[in-house]
Amino acid sequence: MPSTPPSSSGDKELHEAKDEVFEKLAPLDFVSGAGIQDGRVAVYLTRPLAPHEEKQVHDTLSSVKTPGPVKFVVTGAISPR
Repeated sequence: MPSTPPSSSGDKELHEAKDEVFEKLAPLDFVSGAGIQDGRVAVYLTRPLAPHEEKQVHDTLSSVKTPGPVKFVVTGAISPR
């Protein structure tokens, strides 16, 4: 997922965290993307997660250092125009 170049070291850390989060979660069919919202890494989901999926996501993200909590946003499927 393309991103805008970071403008400060904090932005750089946030963008790197977003890229790492997306790399880890992209194989999951319910993850449609990652971005930055309100100064936090955001993971975009195709649908609400079942409890076992939430655990899978949190277990996967436990190895990723993010500058704050990750925000999860249910957007539905994102398809090319």
